[in-house]
Amino acid sequence: MKQVTRSIVVAAAPARAWEGFTDRINQWWPREHSHCQEAALDRIFIDLTQGFWGERSLAGKIESWGIARSPTPGRTLELGWQMDATVQPWRAEPDPAKASLITVDFTPEGEGTRVTLRHDGFERHGPGAAEMIRVMIGLDRWADWLEDYARSL
Repeated sequence: MKQVTRSIVVAAAPARAWEGFTDRINQWWPREHSHCQEAALDRIFIDLTQGFWGERSLAGKIESWGIARSPTPGRTLELGWQMDATVQPWRAEPDPAKASLITVDFTPEGEGTRVTLRHDGFERHGPGAAEMIRVMIGLDRWADWLEDYARSL
């Protein structure tokens, strides 16, 4: 089973690191990696109250990217990655059973926080699994995105 694990230590206390990842994802997530395209994008969000994450267009259309939950509030975040990689550009996959899982842990380390992200379950993407692995592991998207996140704090 393929998976990717990336870790970064950020110069922020765990509560601030958590808030920067969840409440301020719109400040660091690359806008070009949205379904509605940059010019039409209002914001990217994680909504733990409603239990999903995704994007909202300027026209008000919300597109879910998958589940969002916190089994250990302020410490562990789980995100479903409901993407269909069989089409270009990728579209949201409506079936949650076809989502891979992203787990993000926030652990105090020295004066900061170690943020460890694991993305696995790519086989759930079915025919799109090979493309998902090529992009998410082969192009190492999470390494870049975690750097963007760290710079935003």
